[in-house]
Amino acid sequence: SGLPLVFVGNKNFLDVGCGDNYNVNLMNKYGWNSYGFEIDTKNRKDNIFYDSDLSHVSFDKMVFDYIRVWHVLEHISSPKRFIKTLYSLLSSNGIIEFALPNTKSIYAKLFGKYWYNRDIPRHIINYNPINLKIFLDQYNFKIIKIKYVSVGGFVGSFQNLINHKIKKDINLIDNLFFVLLFFPLDLICNILKKSDIIYV
Repeated sequence: SGLPLVFVGNKNFLDVGCGDNYNVNLMNKYGWNSYGFEIDTKNRKDNIFYDSDLSHVSFDKMVFDYIRVWHVLEHISSPKRFIKTLYSLLSSNGIIEFALPNTKSIYAKLFGKYWYNRDIPRHIINYNPINLKIFLDQYNFKIIKIKYVSVGGFVGSFQNLINHKIKKDINLIDNLFFVLLFFPLDLICNILKKSDIIYV
């Protein structure tokens, strides 16, 4: 998800919030010069940069043709500084792909505070296509495409609601049967462009 899985010549890829580096290593196999960023106290290990803040890293003065920001933006307490940093790291024709929860989703409206992807306090600021466009327009970004994706959104939200009501901890989201049972609802949300997650 969010990966340009095509072979290219001498282009730079950056995965912001790269976790276990799986995607960085995968993109290397596709011929990209691949790098990652993750929050930690280490400075650098191979092609992975570590720091407490993306804006503190120079990336050896590189610019990137493709930057993947996958479920990161909603965790950022200083989104203006974060976006300005991304802009400074992007090549002139570069692309950034975001994945983030969509507060305009059907499940967000239906379940309210029990919505699975609200995830407060881990999510500091939540977004939707409208407020994200207003925000990105300030920094000369142009949204090229939005893809709407829901998988397990109903089950996760229903799980939160039930657990709150019965004061227990029942896990439904990891139960494949329940996820598949309600998957048609997720598909309808995707078709209506009211899904839990947007890829931008």
